[in-house]
Amino acid sequence: MLTFEDIGVSYKNGQAIHLGASPLLLKVVERLGIDELINECCPSGQRKVSNGKAALVIVLSRLLNPKAMYKIEDWLRESGLETLLGLGAEKFYDDLLGRMMDVVSEQSEGLWVALIGRAFQAYPELVGCFIHYDVTSTYFEGEYVESLLAKRGYSRDHRSDAKQVNLGVSVFWESNFPVMYELLAGNQADCKTPLSHIAKLKSLLETVKHTGKVIIVGDRAMFNRKLIAAYLSQDIEFLGPWTPSEVRTIVSEVEQAELLAHPLAFQPQLVPEDDPPTYYGVLRKVNFEYQGRYMS
Repeated sequence: MLTFEDIGVSYKNGQAIHLGASPLLLKVVERLGIDELINECCPSGQRKVSNGKAALVIVLSRLLNPKAMYKIEDWLRESGLETLLGLGAEKFYDDLLGRMMDVVSEQSEGLWVALIGRAFQAYPELVGCFIHYDVTSTYFEGEYVESLLAKRGYSRDHRSDAKQVNLGVSVFWESNFPVMYELLAGNQADCKTPLSHIAKLKSLLETVKHTGKVIIVGDRAMFNRKLIAAYLSQDIEFLGPWTPSEVRTIVSEVEQAELLAHPLAFQPQLVPEDDPPTYYGVLRKVNFEYQGRYMS
């Protein structure tokens, strides 16, 4: 039998309050045990509202209706979420939420690893084989003189006048499941990040006991002689574009007839299914030299 909570409707003081997607989202949060995990790692002491419950409110706000922290109390009251949470909205004032975030930030890496482990177990269908790695950035208005991360660098937002922080992100291609993130200085070049990021990624996967095959997929910034040599020496499987002279020579030697005889199944999303193949490819082995060694 469906309850009002199941269909996203609650009654308060004789009035119907539409809760939207919040009941469904709460089911996911409960399945992952986010509340309990944060309380375990970040005890709340004698406070009436636990850090886990305060973090839950922040998560709901960010996913459902992003608000400044001082507006979250009013949002909880207006949305009727305080009914689902069983606590009055007035208890979630901005100072309490801020203190929770300070405590949680000190345990953020450990919490993330534990959460990923729980997510792998709760939603195994989202765990894939191909992990896409890329770097994005966000810029800030202001000087941030003492910041170790906010620096001027290559701006994807075309804001060379502003400092920025880079973010390295790995996700499963099959499901867009976020596996790992890493804060990077705003002046960190993309090609300088893959090796350290992949090392941390491997450590995370080992910690959560993920034994499935993983292939790292990236853009041009992830591929040069030094990086590919490191991938090969560490038995890291990878996929991405690389066009040195050795590859260009091999491409030039492939006959058109042979290429057209090997269409690829992949099609761009906007191309109708019954259109002719868009991409073709043949396998070739590439030998290249790095620091006096020949590798393939």
